[in-house]
Amino acid sequence: MFSYAKGIPIVDPLKNTRKKLLYDVVDETKSIGWSAKAIQKSLNLLTIFEIVIQRADIFKKGVDLGFEPLDIDSSPQLLGKALLRHWYKKVQEDANTQNVKEKRVCILLKSHDRTKYVYIEEDLSYQPRLTLPYPSLPESAS
Repeated sequence: MFSYAKGIPIVDPLKNTRKKLLYDVVDETKSIGWSAKAIQKSLNLLTIFEIVIQRADIFKKGVDLGFEPLDIDSSPQLLGKALLRHWYKKVQEDANTQNVKEKRVCILLKSHDRTKYVYIEEDLSYQPRLTLPYPSLPESAS
């Protein structure tokens, strides 16, 4: 439905398997990518919801992210910085891989009976403010 509404060709899942890339829908002519999510929820005025955009195993990737080995005893501040660095890298690297210049996230909220819908679309922009002594990201991830 989303691809149809945006006038973007639909990828045939029987011919093209989905990779674990961030942007679910890409308009290749305009270089726009959307990380698309759908949630079935009560649509009250003050509805609160959470989504998982991508899971991140920062314990395995701590050293690759420029941190010391991370574990359950690492400080919450250090774990948070590693998570933000992982997220920033993911957004940038997948945008490069998928040739996305304009990054977006969209969410479709559906009522339980699927008679009411709310669509939300926002720019996906994030600039980390990591301070020393943590190393900066490699140039390829910036």
